[in-house]
Amino acid sequence: MFSYLYLALSFIFSIWIMLDIGFYTKPYGIVLLFGWIALLYLICFVLHIVVFALFGLTINLKRLPANIDNIYRKIGFDTLKVFLDTLHIHVHVTGMELVPEGKFMLVSNHRSCFDPMVQLLLFKKQKLAFVSKQENMQIPFVGRYMAAIGCISLNRENTKEALKSINLAAEYITSGKANIGIYPEGWVNKSDAPLLPFRNGAFRIAKKAEAPILVTTIRGTEQVKRRFIFRRTHVYVNILGIIPAEELKRMKTAELGKRVEKMMYEDLKNK
Repeated sequence: MFSYLYLALSFIFSIWIMLDIGFYTKPYGIVLLFGWIALLYLICFVLHIVVFALFGLTINLKRLPANIDNIYRKIGFDTLKVFLDTLHIHVHVTGMELVPEGKFMLVSNHRSCFDPMVQLLLFKKQKLAFVSKQENMQIPFVGRYMAAIGCISLNRENTKEALKSINLAAEYITSGKANIGIYPEGWVNKSDAPLLPFRNGAFRIAKKAEAPILVTTIRGTEQVKRRFIFRRTHVYVNILGIIPAEELKRMKTAELGKRVEKMMYEDLKNK
């Protein structure tokens, strides 16, 4: 919503400025018009980010909101929408009808840092939050919002701390506080292979929470940095299916990993 508002304001003020200087009488007038629109939109965008950053300073990391559906989530998601719109990211989704109404754990392949941004917005109504490596939670301003909207820090180098994060994630799902998303590859896949080897320990979250697993894939986010704002980037999110909670009880984490990997691989291999 804000991105369209900023664009409309930029267009209106640009026309006003250009008419004042008689741009229609100049051979390069149309270039000036688009230049002013771009400049004013950029000013609106920067001001939005400044407000976002300053408001984030009010987040108390030692006393986070009990409910993740809070004012920080609204502001964070509005800013995220403006950011993705400015980068000209267009998301295509299939299988949305498969998303359960209740609790679930989302799993996906991982192609770019833009993956969680896209998926957080896509599953906004389902109160999705991610288990994320602790380095992401330390990003200035952004990390504070991640904590406030329910994202959980994961220390991959400390088994004891990692187990605490897994238990907390399961508790979030069980209590209805949030549905949790994970990337079982553990790293951004920068190779030409469809998938990296899975870290199956992540599936303990679903088993412990007795929650179904929503299997998805994402493609196209790896192109965003190459296209930036000058060309539209098409991102494709495919929701492949659900592994019911009843089936999880009969399966080991390694078996779950193989099943999920096969579902993702079949969808990604020919794309």
